[in-house]
Amino acid sequence: MGKTKGNGINDVIEEMKISVKEKGNSKDIEAMAIRLLYDYDVKNSMFSYYSAYEYLHKGEQEYKKVKDNAKQVQTLNRQGEYILAFMCYKRDPYREKEDKRNQFDCDDSNHTCRFMEEVYEKLWTRDKKTGGDTMNSFLTTWNSYSSYKVELKQTVLGFKEMIEQYPEDEGLLKKFNLFASNSGKIGNFILVPKGFNTERYRLTKDYWDKSLEILKTGKNSDAIDWDKEDFNQYINTFFLWDYVTKKNENEYEICLLGERRNENSNFLSEDGIKQFLDNVNEKIINRGKFMAAMLELVLHEEGKKLYETFVNKIFSSDKVYSGYADVISEMKVIIKEMEKELDKLQQIELEKSKRMIEKGEEVINWLEKELIKSE
Repeated sequence: MGKTKGNGINDVIEEMKISVKEKGNSKDIEAMAIRLLYDYDVKNSMFSYYSAYEYLHKGEQEYKKVKDNAKQVQTLNRQGEYILAFMCYKRDPYREKEDKRNQFDCDDSNHTCRFMEEVYEKLWTRDKKTGGDTMNSFLTTWNSYSSYKVELKQTVLGFKEMIEQYPEDEGLLKKFNLFASNSGKIGNFILVPKGFNTERYRLTKDYWDKSLEILKTGKNSDAIDWDKEDFNQYINTFFLWDYVTKKNENEYEICLLGERRNENSNFLSEDGIKQFLDNVNEKIINRGKFMAAMLELVLHEEGKKLYETFVNKIFSSDKVYSGYADVISEMKVIIKEMEKELDKLQQIELEKSKRMIEKGEEVINWLEKELIKSE
């Protein structure tokens, strides 16, 4: 079975354009569609991936089950049954039918998701030393919660039935349902050092705050291709400012995503589960919006040059920032410096630079509206 077929970025943008038009928006549909990438559930790409390889399985009833299951993921997502959609995604019949290396995975850790492959390639550098990963695991926390609920442990109920069964947990179940969707969005995917994907589960049960502790301290990292001195740059490169605070001019401090059962445990306490869900649901969306904004620059003819400047001056640096507001403020300073240089340019370059600055200001205005208010 081949790799990286199915929906790519341009295919998903076309889907988003339909949504933009349906809402009655007509101004700069392309830009608005790209910004909506933050809200795209990558699990929906599962169907296009398996459909692309149907020619290899003509007449196979088992493969039809694989496709039908992938289609069900899309249907359940449309219905708002995000937990059920997630379970369908995880119970992919292809897991049992074929080599797991070819089973669709949203984070493209096995090179099966063309959409995320293209996101990684456009925003960062993917090489043999890095691989795709999911930052915040839905299943780990859901299993911790549902293990105490007989009906949820034995079978998967629809969202309405869950609330009817456990009305006292309605608020919590709504947060879980939202997380089941958000866990499949671009803000929850990242490139990690070689060996980290498997090691972090063993050491942290896939909790991202605990995973960052390994990268910061270098403890238990012998099996990982990693230098802890690169930690600050890693935070900046992958837009992780929501997961840290500025301790001082030289050091990021990792934010705890939820209270643990005890100081030696990776697992969340009862209150910690609520804290965790609030935190990750917000942070995934915030980071996804920043990623979408940077994709808007990369996909723009002149905006790409501005993104490269941001990479060189901000994202590749080891400077410590105090959140999105601080980063966006520095981006604005860079644009102001560019504006001062406009009168030195020839006419053709002048027009290109003006378009680049205009696109940059447009993107930053959107980011300020979407992110600064939430800090």
